[in-house]
Amino acid sequence: GMKAAVYSRLADGLAARGVASVRIDKRGLFGSARAIRNPFDVRVSDYVDDLFAWAAALSQSRGADGVWLIGHSEGGLVALAAAARDPAPWRGLVLLAAPGQPVGTVLRRQLAEGTADADFLAAAEAAIGELEAGRTVAQATLPVGLQPLLNDAVQPYLIDLLRYDPARLAASTGLPMLIAWGDADLQVAEADFAALAAARPDAATLRLPGINH
Repeated sequence: GMKAAVYSRLADGLAARGVASVRIDKRGLFGSARAIRNPFDVRVSDYVDDLFAWAAALSQSRGADGVWLIGHSEGGLVALAAAARDPAPWRGLVLLAAPGQPVGTVLRRQLAEGTADADFLAAAEAAIGELEAGRTVAQATLPVGLQPLLNDAVQPYLIDLLRYDPARLAASTGLPMLIAWGDADLQVAEADFAALAAARPDAATLRLPGINH
């Protein structure tokens, strides 16, 4: 029930410093609800396509000579994928609480931190392994607590998402980069922050004490 309006406040802070920004919703969701009928019928490359389309629109409407990408959480991975595809439209990247390890690794850690139920974790490990191998898993065969996370509708997208290695993507681009992470984050770990920083030792890093995801 919290409405922290984090992105809106960030935009206000940037505007106060003379920096224009645009905030976008994922295809099929909220402000982008009309973009696609099924919001799960997407791949990371579709989100990357959208970033390039927004960059072109901004450059045309604002006369901007390049755009900075700010990606939060999964959006950080998408921003890295966009930079890896073509760095030309981008001035640099800001990664906020972004995963630095493959999402399968992140999911395993999150689940292990949430429960000590060995049977549940074994089922989760098997399911994530299948998805990493490119195979779907029948939702009905999963433990009830795992079904919302790995439901049938989202699995094709997860199969695609699990293919990406954020640290490898970070190392593949020479664009200016800021990597920020809050040490009270329960979703993205310090290991993710460290992996991105190690992949780009020249990047600026910002560790935020007491800040969550």
